[in-house]
Amino acid sequence: AERGSGGRTLDSDLAAAAAEVVAAAAGSGNDPAAAAAADSADQLTAVRTAQNGFRYTLAPVRYQGSSLSDVTGVPDLAAVQADLQSSRSAVLQLLQEYQAAKAAVQAEGTPPQLQGISSRTSFELTLLGTCSACPSNYRNVSAYYVDLFAGGGLLADCGEDTMGQLERRFGRKDAARRILQLHAVWISHMHADHHGGLYPLLLHRQHLQQQQQQGSNLDPSANGSITPPAKPLLILGPWPLFKVLCDYSKLMRFRFVFIPNTYFYTPDPRSPPAECLELFEEVKKAAGLKVLQPYPVEHVAHSTGLQLESEDGWKVVFSGDTRPCDHVIKAAQGATLLIHEATFEDELQGEAIAKKHSTTAQALAVAAASGAYRTVLTHFSSRYPKIPVMKPPAAAAATEGDIDQEGLQADSPAAAAAAGSDLA
Repeated sequence: AERGSGGRTLDSDLAAAAAEVVAAAAGSGNDPAAAAAADSADQLTAVRTAQNGFRYTLAPVRYQGSSLSDVTGVPDLAAVQADLQSSRSAVLQLLQEYQAAKAAVQAEGTPPQLQGISSRTSFELTLLGTCSACPSNYRNVSAYYVDLFAGGGLLADCGEDTMGQLERRFGRKDAARRILQLHAVWISHMHADHHGGLYPLLLHRQHLQQQQQQGSNLDPSANGSITPPAKPLLILGPWPLFKVLCDYSKLMRFRFVFIPNTYFYTPDPRSPPAECLELFEEVKKAAGLKVLQPYPVEHVAHSTGLQLESEDGWKVVFSGDTRPCDHVIKAAQGATLLIHEATFEDELQGEAIAKKHSTTAQALAVAAASGAYRTVLTHFSSRYPKIPVMKPPAAAAATEGDIDQEGLQADSPAAAAAAGSDLA
């Protein structure tokens, strides 16, 4: 390090001091003090290879010098292995179990539910809210963003402050891009915790589209061409939602295309206009989906789940709010991912029945019956700050008999799966 304004360094000072000591020692013959000074000079001028734990004390002078007391030697690999085998047998056992499990997975090959996932950018699910009824301190109400990367994105349910959750997760600029690239929003039913954030999102999206269009029309590279208006957002939802959207649009002036969920599974004389159905087909094509299908579930009137299946073969299914039912099992057969509500813990089956929701064990029974590769539990009651109390597998298995009586029909596939599963 530089010291003072003369540009002298610590090394140059030490070298000069060493030279003086050596000169003094040379002129003193066999004087013991001179010999000690010479040894000190050797120490000053010596070059050492650094080692872990090596310590050199520069000041105070009386402690000046090097110390090797803390230097650690190179570990003996054979001794380390012997120590593991004798005193860390549990670690070795875990390692062997991991290696055996890894070999078994590699031998089985890719599960059929994952055959359609060609890359990391096939799809990604972001849970923007997992709370039922109202937000808690840690969780927002229902909303799920399906990122299709180059294929845009979809929203499954859109509870209050969904737009804010997108901005918190992705940042304001990236959230705006994702909102612009949304193809469709599906609303499962008319409870406010599932659609309260739809109306500000529609308005914000329209403002972003107008800004984008104005910027393109002012761009000199556009050669005077006018950018055509962006297409309105497709909304799949219950019939009552259409009236609410129309009332809001009179005040907020946003554009949308609406197709009722019931159109996809029940005969309805009020078929959507041809323009709406054309946009629906365009959305499926742009998103790379061969199936975009609401289906009925057992909750309040007009309640549905949603089935997504890509052209590549992966499959994602949302149960919506529901009692455990065969409609979900059928839709989720062989699904890559099932997102199933689990509003109540297992001890509150009475409340689950009264409010037409599912318990944790019932949701897992449906997942087992459907053969879904992975299941995400969601829509936990707001009485739980984070998630409900989860039973260990052995305790969950002890409640299987209650599931047949309180949850699923005894002759249903889900009930059969619950009877033969440990609900882990």
